[in-house]
Amino acid sequence: MMRRLRTSASALMLAATAMSGRAQDVSFDATVKMAKGGASVSGTLKVAGQTASGSVEGVVPSRPGTPARQGGGAVTGVFRIKIEYSGTYTDAPIGKLEGAATLSGTFEVQGGGSAVVTGEGRFTGSVSRELGMAEVRAEWPQASFQGAGLAPAQPFAFSVVFGCVPQPFREGGPTKPGTGVQEGPGPGVTTKPGADPTTSPGGAGTPGGTTKPGTGTTPAGPSSGSAAAAHLLTYTEISRFDDLVVVDNGIYPVISKDGSRVGISFAPDKADTEKKQRAGVIGTDGSGFRFVDATAPLTYSALFVDISADGKWLASTDSRQIRLAGTDGGGARRIFQVDGGIDSIRVSPDGGLVYFGQAAKSRITDTPQSVEWGIWCVRADGRGLRQVVNQADAARVIGVTPDKLGTLYSGSRGRALDISNDGKRLVFLIAKRGMSNPGYAMVVNSDGSGLRRVFTASNGVASVGISGDGGTVGLVALLSEAPGYYGITVRADGSGERRFTSKGWAGGMVCLTQDGSRVVFGNEAVLYWTDGSGALPISTPADSLTGGRLGPEALMHLTMDSSGRAFTWVVWDSRSRYQIVRVDLDPADLGEAPRISDMVFPASVPPDGRTNATVSARLTTSKPIVRCLVTTCYLGARFDYTVGHATGLFDNGKEGDPSPGDNVFVASQFRASTSSQPGPRALRFWAETTDAEDRRRAIAVQVGSIFVGPK
Repeated sequence: MMRRLRTSASALMLAATAMSGRAQDVSFDATVKMAKGGASVSGTLKVAGQTASGSVEGVVPSRPGTPARQGGGAVTGVFRIKIEYSGTYTDAPIGKLEGAATLSGTFEVQGGGSAVVTGEGRFTGSVSRELGMAEVRAEWPQASFQGAGLAPAQPFAFSVVFGCVPQPFREGGPTKPGTGVQEGPGPGVTTKPGADPTTSPGGAGTPGGTTKPGTGTTPAGPSSGSAAAAHLLTYTEISRFDDLVVVDNGIYPVISKDGSRVGISFAPDKADTEKKQRAGVIGTDGSGFRFVDATAPLTYSALFVDISADGKWLASTDSRQIRLAGTDGGGARRIFQVDGGIDSIRVSPDGGLVYFGQAAKSRITDTPQSVEWGIWCVRADGRGLRQVVNQADAARVIGVTPDKLGTLYSGSRGRALDISNDGKRLVFLIAKRGMSNPGYAMVVNSDGSGLRRVFTASNGVASVGISGDGGTVGLVALLSEAPGYYGITVRADGSGERRFTSKGWAGGMVCLTQDGSRVVFGNEAVLYWTDGSGALPISTPADSLTGGRLGPEALMHLTMDSSGRAFTWVVWDSRSRYQIVRVDLDPADLGEAPRISDMVFPASVPPDGRTNATVSARLTTSKPIVRCLVTTCYLGARFDYTVGHATGLFDNGKEGDPSPGDNVFVASQFRASTSSQPGPRALRFWAETTDAEDRRRAIAVQVGSIFVGPK
């Protein structure tokens, strides 16, 4: 069976118009059928203005062992369920749904008997009118059974995922009422002659869900949350620098928390006999590039830069002096200088204060005074120097003697200090000292109170970050119990530790959203939901805008704003110059990015290494096309290099393309290798263009899911 995501004229019209009345209301038929799995769910979803509501009913088989009898023993059966949901809708090219979902129905036990099933839960979803599809996931982490000899009010986890096809909403009701289970492939599904019009087993409801009808449901199991829904990412090369951007030894461009500007360190101009280190800014839309500071070097280090949350102030240091400049190009000045040891400066949200880590005792220039090991703060006018954390207090809180503490330097091209968006809380790391002493992540209020240890890493902490509200800490740590760097989050009180990856990158910043719900760990190219519900790769292997020197799944010097929707990193251009790329997650405006629509792909592929499937998509752009490809990723953080990896799509009358020049790009040799593991995958379509200035733009549309297996 082939699946097609169609873009109808009505869907395009709706996508281009803001939702401001009944003409923009839309109804969705939610129909899922999985004959081989015995599951079927149908119903409707109505989006009107900024609200969403609907209901579905259906039959879903249980997984073995989902409920348990009183006194032990698992049972199996089927759920006959009704789901009613209501909530909010946020309009965008891929709009977001969220709200409350009520579960009711019965569980019919195989062999006889039944139980009442109830639950109050949540639903989330994605709606794309432009792509002509929607996906809804409803979850009840504490649903319960009552009856049939089951344990009283036995709690269990339950989730349902279903795809939707949009229909224009008319006075009097939707165009096609969701009146039952569809007997065959759903709207938007293309079936080959003689193909089975049902989905492959397990193709839906498993972590990650689906974006289309015809893919089934399943109860229980871990959730992949909103990250598994359809996502759209646009990539823009915002700079065209002729000057050399410095990206080494912990120095790299950083985006402001409000996503407005990027602060950048530049090497000296070749014509400058004084070899002044320079700092500059550029708007994330590519406008307003300017140098805002230049200073004769006091060390061999380039300028380590930080930008205020509102993008109006740029602080910098070369490890001896701290400088501050307005990003409008005025007021650059030195505000503090010592003989050495400054590391990881952070400017307060309003630019009024600069915090810094002092790695060792050092004399303040032109004075008899010194600064000791610790976290310090100085005002923007250079006055009011004060120590926030000293070594003795840190050792007392940790429970060791001061000589057991390492420096405040990350040593792994990470960041050793971060500040919340309200300026009230700091997180900093203490490096590992010697072979027998661990490293630590510490939290303190900006007035010096509330110092506490939130994490101990046996082999050291490489980088730290804190959410905008100060409630969640993220860090990259090297642990002795397992190889590799771990990405870890923990609440600011030290509770709620969660580990995300054993393949994290040591370098780069740890960035969290305002509410701490999402995080990126250094240069690892993955956005994680901190409740563990999902992960989304930001990079796409085998393209020139996200692949790079760090490998196909890493981004060089990745930073993220507080919304979790704007990211920047560094790439090489064709002249071997570093440039800045911005990516937007599910943006309201696609800008000049190419458009991808009418995606067609198989419901499943066998892992035999020889069965070829055809994948195609329509590409619309006025700019020269660099490449168009499709690739797969596990429904989580990693790409799968064994299933259609970076398969090129062509519109040249060759490579399986039947009609050259029709803007439909085709890949006729999409297949899975014999080493592919059975199960669902997300599918990502990618298109990249360039312009007359050789600036690259791209779009990635991630849809799910394609099922691998059986052979």
